[in-house]
Amino acid sequence: MSALQYEQTVAIFIDILGSKDTIGFEEKHKIHTLFHNSILDNQDRQNLKDHVAYTRKLYSFSDCTFIFYKYKPDITDDRKDVNKLLQVALFNSSDIALELLNAGYIVRGGITFGDVFFDDMSFFGPAVDRAYELESKKAVTPRILIDPAIGAALLEHETKIYSEVFGETNPYYNFLPKRSHIPSISIKDGDDFILNPLYILEMEGEIPWGKRSISHQDLKTRLLEKMNRQIPNYPWDHKVRPKLEWMKQYLENSKVSLINSEPDSNFFID
Repeated sequence: MSALQYEQTVAIFIDILGSKDTIGFEEKHKIHTLFHNSILDNQDRQNLKDHVAYTRKLYSFSDCTFIFYKYKPDITDDRKDVNKLLQVALFNSSDIALELLNAGYIVRGGITFGDVFFDDMSFFGPAVDRAYELESKKAVTPRILIDPAIGAALLEHETKIYSEVFGETNPYYNFLPKRSHIPSISIKDGDDFILNPLYILEMEGEIPWGKRSISHQDLKTRLLEKMNRQIPNYPWDHKVRPKLEWMKQYLENSKVSLINSEPDSNFFID
């Protein structure tokens, strides 16, 4: 048995904002279920695929969750690619953030890459502390902040992938849906890099969601209505006001990329 040690790991911390006022059991249990169902669905798919190179672990407590991604012990170095691992982690995290937004929760978080130790009991390490610091000290508004040490390289990697997939030199270009732009999982926010929770909806406009469907237009409309109801309740010097204003601007700037797509349908379709 090899000696225990830190391993290079993607560390993600997500916190639901405003939930400190939520004290009822049913609401707390709903948050607990949302965190775990999102990760368990993907873990089921992961466990069925021997070729999947990474492993993932989620720990949730109250209104927060830590999620870790690392390569499996038997994966050779030539199969390890930090940018690919980060892409997987961000894509799955955007799904979790979307699930929470759909349920009416606003989140904040931090994502980094570095030394972590975790087992079935608990976890610790410099990257754990860094992910928490990004959420609690740096993000401020309802953003899932990507560590600037990896943000620029990650966005460059993502841009390269999209140029290969959607570039006009791709032999399948003429068969792909036409787009006004290519959404990114990681996006710029001023000098920062953040996770884009609406990424998949910006790509597709509408997606299956369990036994129903979810559309970009209807989710955006519903959340903007909520922001517009809440904003007048807080003066500009109240700490909540900048968070709501930021969320409103993010939603207003989010656009579906498909050209000539049909108008989004009702929010839920049975």
